[in-house]
Amino acid sequence: MIRFQTDIDFSRVLDQHDEYMVPLARVREMLLDRQIDIDAREGDFILADSDRGPIATDRPIVMVDRSDGGFLYWRFLQDAHDADQWMKKALLAGVIKISRYTSVETYNALIADQSEHSSRIAQREPGHSTVQPMSDRNRFTSDEFDKLLTGPGYWAFDQCGPLAMNGGRESKQRTIDVFCAVTVDYTCPIISWHRREALNRLEQISGLQIVLGRGRIYSVDTFQDLMRRCRICVSPWGWGETCHRDYEALLAGCVLIKPRTDFIDSWLPLDDRHYVACEPDFSDLEQRIRDVLDDWPRFAAHREELRSYVQQARSLDAQADLWASTLRSAISPYLA
Repeated sequence: MIRFQTDIDFSRVLDQHDEYMVPLARVREMLLDRQIDIDAREGDFILADSDRGPIATDRPIVMVDRSDGGFLYWRFLQDAHDADQWMKKALLAGVIKISRYTSVETYNALIADQSEHSSRIAQREPGHSTVQPMSDRNRFTSDEFDKLLTGPGYWAFDQCGPLAMNGGRESKQRTIDVFCAVTVDYTCPIISWHRREALNRLEQISGLQIVLGRGRIYSVDTFQDLMRRCRICVSPWGWGETCHRDYEALLAGCVLIKPRTDFIDSWLPLDDRHYVACEPDFSDLEQRIRDVLDDWPRFAAHREELRSYVQQARSLDAQADLWASTLRSAISPYLA
């Protein structure tokens, strides 16, 4: 039995519906059958919430990160240089994230805001000149990069539950061609521009039934009902590369269109087997939309396959297996 000590209050997690921790809380008892015990009283290893930041420890520690994407600085630590130093600590066994970049080279080449997807947007945003290469960033080794692990993503959050139970409608009931509802006011100007550009491009398309939302103008129930009624969901990047909306779209039976996100690892994998890729500035968005609509019947079987793909991952047994595998991977160097 592998034992983790933790100060995460799982009863409080469930009572207060802490969405980042609820997936782990729901399968904690099931992990006992997989020879992993997460117990508050004792353990050979520590399991910690990244919101606490660095903590003093005399045992290997695994942190459950709350960052939205592959970057390290936002919720893990507010300062990226501190996050770099923390990753180099010998007793840091792993950081379990929603996604990570596919290579150590990506982390070592990041520009000033330390986010690969915003770097790609900045290359397309007209006149953007505030992002400069970093010169004093501590480079990761391959061993440090291997500490970054992926766990359940937004597909495991409860917000996806209703669509997992009652998602896709028959095509004849899909009266909306394109749906896109996103927040647009971010403290990161690059992300704000990117999201506004998606909506602006969609507003210029004629001859299609398009429903847009700037900001959280729809309740969750209304948002998901619109998902069930649309053929295509356009999903820009936000703080992270993936979000609830990506998996809600797949569960609702939509065709998902989003910027090509081939620079991350995640579980579930989300790549261009699962969505139609567009450019980060949405310059080809209208063409991608018309390509899908012109060939709509071809997507029927694939949409059902993708819905099943996410539904199967959401089973508690599958999630427990994923947590067990990820935790074992994190502490395996200390078991030798």
